[in-house]
Amino acid sequence: MSDTKAASIDIAKVKTNLRISSNVFDEAEIQPLIDAALAELRRRGVINQPAEDPLIFRAVVFYCKAHFGFDKDGTRYEAAFEKLADALALSGDYNNNGT
Repeated sequence: MSDTKAASIDIAKVKTNLRISSNVFDEAEIQPLIDAALAELRRRGVINQPAEDPLIFRAVVFYCKAHFGFDKDGTRYEAAFEKLADALALSGDYNNNGT
């Protein structure tokens, strides 16, 4: 079995991208959204998810913005997540087919 890298995304950096300074939503909403984004990437075949990877981080931010109170732009962020997730799933660097 191939060795996979799972991301541990820094919630503080995601909050900065969401323009949130309060800790009120950390455990109830933001962390579950981060976890859901990473799970969705895995479901799509993005097995290698290094936390320091800027594309993985950007995908997580797009997912969070799509599902966390960005109603006006939610559809746009969801589409951005979908496109990036599809591109990552096709890349050998992320799907273990490049090893």
